[in-house]
Amino acid sequence: MRLIPIEAMVILGMFFILNIADANAARNEHRPVCSDDGSRLIYMMQSEETNADWELYMLELDSQIHSRLTSHQGWDGYAVWSPDGTNIIFDREDSPGKQKRPWIMELEERTIKPLGKYEGWVSITDWSDDDRLLGFHELGGQRDLILLDVAGNIVEKITETVDQSEHDAHFSPDGKKIVYANGGVEGGET
Repeated sequence: MRLIPIEAMVILGMFFILNIADANAARNEHRPVCSDDGSRLIYMMQSEETNADWELYMLELDSQIHSRLTSHQGWDGYAVWSPDGTNIIFDREDSPGKQKRPWIMELEERTIKPLGKYEGWVSITDWSDDDRLLGFHELGGQRDLILLDVAGNIVEKITETVDQSEHDAHFSPDGKKIVYANGGVEGGET
């Protein structure tokens, strides 16, 4: 779990208040993620500009400059920052309604490439200071937590449950524990 500086929380609050107050804006913004240094924010946005597709944007918090990071026919979202702030990993849908898988973007050059090759959906939810990736693997409607290396190789399956789906996992500040959400495969989440 990462702490967000108070200044960033205030800006995050204003960011959403301004967007909610703009009744004429035909757009949805979702899942903001602040960089460790508190200087930038990555978020998903769906708007007329994106032809109702979800794309990733970055907000420089000091200058309030927004820039579009992705332009792809299909869903892009759920970004995770690298500890040094130079890269993000995000989920990308191959094409509308198709498989989602993780991609890595080098932010300065805006170059992207797939992170590994998997059967089913793999989504990265946290990136530790020692370059471990934490995420979930969904196969046949079942989600289990996994640990990966930065090349995208699955190193360890953390959970393997039949009647529960685990997701949205994050490392503790010391990197020794994880916190995650789970719920029944057929039921609601807890």
